[in-house]
Amino acid sequence: MRLAQFLSILLFFGAGGCASIGAHKIQSLESAINQGRPAIEKLCEEKKISAACALSGREVAPARTLSIMQGLSGEKEARVVVLAPKGKNLHYYLRVRDQIRKVTYETIKGPRQSSELHHLSLFDLEPGTEYALVAVGPNAEMWDQRRLRGLSPKKKRARIAVVSCMDDSFTDVQRQIWPELLKQGPDAILLIGDNTYADWSRGKRRPVTSAEQIWTRYAETREALAVFAANPLVPVIATWDDHDFGQNDGDRTFPLKDEALAVFFAYFPQRQPGPGFRNGPGVASWWNAFGVGFAFLDDRSFRSPNRVEIEDQTHFGPDQEKWLKQGLSEAKTPVFLVSGDQFFGGYHGFESYEGSHPKSFKTQLEVWRGSARVPLVFVSGDRHLSEIIKVPSEHLGYPTFEITSSGVHAKVFPEAFKKSPSPMQLAGVAGEYNYSIVEIMEASKGRLQLDVKSFGLGQKLHYQKTLMVKR
Repeated sequence: MRLAQFLSILLFFGAGGCASIGAHKIQSLESAINQGRPAIEKLCEEKKISAACALSGREVAPARTLSIMQGLSGEKEARVVVLAPKGKNLHYYLRVRDQIRKVTYETIKGPRQSSELHHLSLFDLEPGTEYALVAVGPNAEMWDQRRLRGLSPKKKRARIAVVSCMDDSFTDVQRQIWPELLKQGPDAILLIGDNTYADWSRGKRRPVTSAEQIWTRYAETREALAVFAANPLVPVIATWDDHDFGQNDGDRTFPLKDEALAVFFAYFPQRQPGPGFRNGPGVASWWNAFGVGFAFLDDRSFRSPNRVEIEDQTHFGPDQEKWLKQGLSEAKTPVFLVSGDQFFGGYHGFESYEGSHPKSFKTQLEVWRGSARVPLVFVSGDRHLSEIIKVPSEHLGYPTFEITSSGVHAKVFPEAFKKSPSPMQLAGVAGEYNYSIVEIMEASKGRLQLDVKSFGLGQKLHYQKTLMVKR
C-alpha cells in the first residue's frame, strides 16, 4: 500500500473517530442531564467534560467567546441570537438552580462562508429569575456562557440606554465605552440606527453592491463589538438608518433594500410578534413597556429622495404614516417616536425630517397633533453629537422634546454647533463620543417625566436634564 493511500485511509478513520467521540460525549452529557445533578457532577469530575462542569454550576473558562445578543423579551420569554461558526453542531442549555433544559434553535445561513446565526426562543421563564445560557461545542466542551433574565414590561421606573452610530473601526473607544454603558444598569438598550456601517470597511467608504457585503459587515460588527460579549445580557430593540440600510443617505430607490431588510431581521429577530410588540412596515415596530409606547420608525425603506419637491414627498411612506397614525390614535400611554435621523433638524444642512422633507414634515405634525391624545417625545440619532431640543407648543399643541444620541463610537465634530447653531437647544455637546440614559420616572396618559443623562468616555457626564411633558 502506498504511503499516500495509507494516510488518506488514516485521515478518513481519524475524522470519523473524532466525530464519533464528540457525538458520544454529547450523548453522555444529555444522559447525565436526564439523570440529575449527581450524574452531571460525576461526568465533570471523572471525564473532565467542561460542559458538564458548567452545567453543574462550576466556574469554567470558556473554550471560545461567541457574539450573543438578547433581543425582544418579556417576563416569561426571551429571544437570543448567536453568531456561530458555520457548520458546527452546537447545543444550547438553559440552567437555573438544578434545573437544566435543552434549547432548540433555528439556523439562519447567510452568504458569508464562515458564520451562521442561531435564533433561540426561550419560553416559560420564571419572572425576575436569572438563568445561565450555556453554549456547548460539538465535543461537549463549554464554548460560552451568559447570564440572562426576562424583562418586566410592567416596571414603573425603567432605565433605557439610547445608542446610535456604532462604527466598528473605532476599536479602542468601543472596548471602553460599552462596559461603561453596561455598568449604568439599563433595563433595555435601544439601537436606533447606524448599528452597522455596511457601506464602510476599515474606516473607508465602500459602496454596497451585493447582499453578501451587507451580511459580511453585519457579521464583522457583531464579532467585533464588546456589547455582544456582555455578561449578563441586556435586551436590545433596534431600528436602522442609512449605513445599516446599506447606502449613505439612502432612500426607496436603493436596489438592495429588500436584501438589506432580510439581513436586518436575521441579526435582529424582530419579525415575529412578542410581549407588547408588533411589527409595522419595513423594520418599523411598536413596543409597549414601562408604561409608555415606543414607535420605532423605518426612515429609509419608503422615503423619497432628500430635498426634492415632488407630489409624493415623504419620509416614512404612506403605509407607515397610516400605521403610525392608527397606533397613536389607540395609544393610552405616552409615546416615544424613534427614528434614525433627527425630526427637528431644519437648523443644519444634514439629513433630518424637517430639512429633507419639509412639506411632509409639516403635514405629519398636524396628523400627529390631531390623532394622538397622549404626550409624544422624539428620539433620534445620526448627527454624531448629543442634544436635547425643546420643541415649542406651536408644533403639537404642547411643549415637548427631542433627544438625540449619536455617536457612541464614530467620528465626532467639535465645531458642529458653532457651524450650525441649534436655536431650540436645551442641552448639547459636540465632539464627544456619547450615549444617553433615559430614566422613565413617571408615565400616565397625560403626563411623562424623564431624567435624561448624556455620558461619554470614562462615564463622563456631559449633561443631565429632567424633562416634563404634559398634555
